[in-house]
Amino acid sequence: MSFPPLRRRPSGMESQSDSLGNFTRSGASAGIAKCRGLEQSDGLFAYDWNAGQNCFYQSYTRGSQYVVRLNDKMFLRIMCQNNEFPTLDCKLAFPFGKFGARVAFNHVHLAKWREVIDRTGEFLRSKQYR
Repeated sequence: MSFPPLRRRPSGMESQSDSLGNFTRSGASAGIAKCRGLEQSDGLFAYDWNAGQNCFYQSYTRGSQYVVRLNDKMFLRIMCQNNEFPTLDCKLAFPFGKFGARVAFNHVHLAKWREVIDRTGEFLRSKQYR
């Protein structure tokens, strides 16, 4: 069965003021860093659930996880559902100012995860009150 062409959306975004603590909590980023597997591309690592006691295997079987290095002190996790048709099947949460932002994007853009964050940041900055 083939699917009709879908209108391509580069990403979807949400922000939450209460999720900033997830990024700033002591040890949260270090815990994610311990789950790094083999590097796939620039700063994108496979998620190795055998790397430690806090590296949990995701519950859905058709998905995959990745670890990304945002900077020297912060590591984040990308979770993807690996759908067969064009959807926003990957999710990445990252700090933005005093908020936590979550962006959804298609898995074909995994290698461009930094660009996804940068473009989302540009969009959010364009909407800030001046």
